[in-house]
Amino acid sequence: MSAGYRAAHFIGNREFTTANLRFLNRALPSAVAAVPANYPKELVARGGLVISDTTPLAPGETREIRLEATDAMWELERLVSFLTDVDSKFGGLLFFETAGGERQIAEIGGPILPVFTQL
Repeated sequence: MSAGYRAAHFIGNREFTTANLRFLNRALPSAVAAVPANYPKELVARGGLVISDTTPLAPGETREIRLEATDAMWELERLVSFLTDVDSKFGGLLFFETAGGERQIAEIGGPILPVFTQL
């Protein structure tokens, strides 16, 4: 974790949010519980957030974790267009949760690396 974060034991990555779209880690019950009942369902991605390594992060630990926020919302909300812009990038916020239930936020961004599959 970078400077500015308090030493905390992170039990999970709860959510990735970009352009008001929320990708929830449905494996973490508190992620689903954090969405108010009246929150617009069209702004919560059905595909959710898949995380490669869900073991807790210890204070001061650095680790590479792969996140997959796969959903048709990227195209429907016109956040990406691989037909006209092959160098698409993203930006957003990651929401982590500590063992005490405290929420920590980290900014992330980078290139979008599409994986095309055959239907």
